[in-house]
Amino acid sequence: NPNATPYHQVLAWLCQRRDYFTAASIALSLLQDFDAVYELRGIPKTSEGEVISHQGLLDGITPLLNDDFKGGKFSGPQLHTLTSLADMTVGCLIKGGTVMAPTLDGFLARNPFYEAPRACLMLVGTVAAVISQESSNVAKHHNNCNIVKVLSTLESPREDVLWPVRCLLKMAVTRKCLPSVLLMLNATIPNELRWRSPKTRGLAESPRPSLSLCLAI
Repeated sequence: NPNATPYHQVLAWLCQRRDYFTAASIALSLLQDFDAVYELRGIPKTSEGEVISHQGLLDGITPLLNDDFKGGKFSGPQLHTLTSLADMTVGCLIKGGTVMAPTLDGFLARNPFYEAPRACLMLVGTVAAVISQESSNVAKHHNNCNIVKVLSTLESPREDVLWPVRCLLKMAVTRKCLPSVLLMLNATIPNELRWRSPKTRGLAESPRPSLSLCLAI
């Protein structure tokens, strides 16, 4: 189609407008990860088990060539294109937060093209951001309580705090880089991993982080 728009221009335009849902849907469709498209967009299966077509997502967009996916061996421009598109997909799904986390989890396990170090940095940064926003009110009340009593009154942390850790560990296991990921987590959230008060200067004592978060992680 001579009037089609290159996909990278469409994705850049959508990301500038923070429409990460549509951007991720298009990127996943371009990468032919149909399971992820169906999950993200909630496309149901028919009674015969067939899925409804999603090709309308790519109307007016220059698609990747089918040859890019043939043979299973990639090099040069093909590999660069697929890697760049997969990295953008990871970024869009991370920006989608809790709602897109299940799709991100599956994508990280299936897709062979995204760069694990880049995905790791994005997810670790997200972990640091969401945990820094977690309220420490509960922790303040638990500082001087008996640990048995504390455990009996714990509530599970919210999903919007745990999903980046879960996705990070899924990627680490899939790409066989768990030791490096644990080192990065240890450097980023050492107090949350050990349920200890942050080291501070002066006489004021900082409260411990959430025990329920520590146990969940």
